[in-house]
Amino acid sequence: MKVEGRRTSSNVVDNRKSTAVKAGGAVGGVSVVAIVLFLLTNGQVDLTQQMVQQPAEPAAVCQIGEDCAPAAPRKDGAAYESGEFKDEDDLKNFASIILASTEDVWTDVFQKNGKVYPKPKMVLFTDKVSTGCGDADFNVGPFYCSADQALYIDLAFLANMKKLVGTGGDFAYAYVIAHEVGHHVQNVLGTLRTYNTKEAMLRKQNQEADANLISVQIELQADYYAGVWAHYESKTYGSIDQSDIK
Repeated sequence: MKVEGRRTSSNVVDNRKSTAVKAGGAVGGVSVVAIVLFLLTNGQVDLTQQMVQQPAEPAAVCQIGEDCAPAAPRKDGAAYESGEFKDEDDLKNFASIILASTEDVWTDVFQKNGKVYPKPKMVLFTDKVSTGCGDADFNVGPFYCSADQALYIDLAFLANMKKLVGTGGDFAYAYVIAHEVGHHVQNVLGTLRTYNTKEAMLRKQNQEADANLISVQIELQADYYAGVWAHYESKTYGSIDQSDIK
């Protein structure tokens, strides 16, 4: 991606090296569903349409507090060794530019739909963090907490994505951030509250398959919203090329 020289977001909170523990849950596993690109469409999005219909078959969704994947070894510097970034601060700067881009895109989209977009925070942490939704560590991966209206990222996860989930490259890192921002869009529109309530009710009734389907819908829609961002990012800056998409 070509992002050099662009503005960074003022909504980044750098809590790296700060650790804490708390109980609870959140949304946003990055390896849950396949990426759905919006780049080849006309870029129109109707914020009154709040859920994806006919989603893919249910997949496991990793919530905070669940051990749904083997612990992944932390290996600082993977992205730097490949030459994608100089160091973690360089990766932080890139992430801040991407967050700023999502702010611009969603502010404009919301305005066109007669709405106001409240910008989320992006909290950077090391190893584990305490949030309004619960405790998380490096192995959970990036996630969004609706209670804080914030996305949480351990930059080492991005630096190790190629090893952890089979893909790397700066556009892949940007798409992860945009996906978590997609959960923020869902939260602002009331989608998360509505469907999390429905999911909890189904689980209480032991209807696990239907509850899982809702989880998949939420993740797919966050991917769709990430694609909305990618469309306008590319349209505005010409920053995404075929190698990024591959």
